This record gives sequence, structure tokens and C-alpha cells, in this order.
Amino acid sequence: MIVMPSLEQVLVAASIVLATIGWIYAAAEQRRLARKTHTFDMLMTSDVTGDFAALLDEMDNRARNSPPPSPDMATVDPDFRRALNFHEFMCAAIRDRTLDEALIRNTMRTRMLRLYDYSHDFIGALRKAQRNPEAMEHFEWFAVHRLGYDRWKRNLTANAARTS
Repeated sequence: MIVMPSLEQVLVAASIVLATIGWIYAAAEQRRLARKTHTFDMLMTSDVTGDFAALLDEMDNRARNSPPPSPDMATVDPDFRRALNFHEFMCAAIRDRTLDEALIRNTMRTRMLRLYDYSHDFIGALRKAQRNPEAMEHFEWFAVHRLGYDRWKRNLTANAARTS
């Protein structure tokens, strides 16, 4: 003999399932909003608006107008290393899902790609000098795999060829 659950039992079970789904959704949404808030706070309090902003602007100007830095570790500019370390920190936090990737991408994409392009050979020399193939790995991962460095570089090269 098959015993059918009563309507009350079905309603209680359905309520439990729906409440659990609602709780899971609310928790995920809360994490997403907290990540965005944390990212925004990090950008605003990491001195991106003060002296460090001037340093990042200087690195961006160098990336636009100067030859790439020498891969000689003894002569590396400390401001250049500071900018690279900041971007590595941000990209590691993005990869760890501590910072919001979309917000960083929307606010800093071109600048990050330009810095990666400018520092690409230096990063290779840094890895070799430190015997650490993982040096700046998060910055490289973000630039190449998440920001589309190769496509950006092809478009940049094609646009430069058209205008000359």
C-alpha cells in the first residue's frame, strides 16, 4: 500500500526548499555586492586618487611614449616596480575573487593592457633573474586571458599601420 503525503506535508517540504533557495540566492548576491564595494573602496583608498595616481599616470605616459624598460634588474626604476606590484596585487585579488573583475576591467582595462605591453620583456627577465616562473603571473593572466591582450595588440598594430 502506497501512502501519499498529505497536502500539509507537501507544502512544508516546498516551503523548506523555497526558503533554502532564497537563502542561497541572497547569500550569493550579498557576496557579489560586498566584492563590488570592497573593490570600489580599494580603488578609492589605495591612493589611486593621490600621489599614487600621479605615479600610475607617469607609468601610463611611459608606456605610450617611451621604449620598454631595460630588463637589467640592477637599474630598474622603483616606481615602475611599485606600479607592477600594485597591478599584480589587484590581479591576484581578482583571480581569488576578492575584487570585482568587471569593475576593474571597466575602469582600468586600457591602462593595464598598455602597462603589460610595456613591461612584457621586463617580466620575462624578472622571472629569469629570480628563477621564479610565477613572478607577475596574476598580472599576465589577467592581461592575456581576461582582458584580451593578443586581440588588443593586433588591433593596435593594425590601427597604427592604417594611420601611417
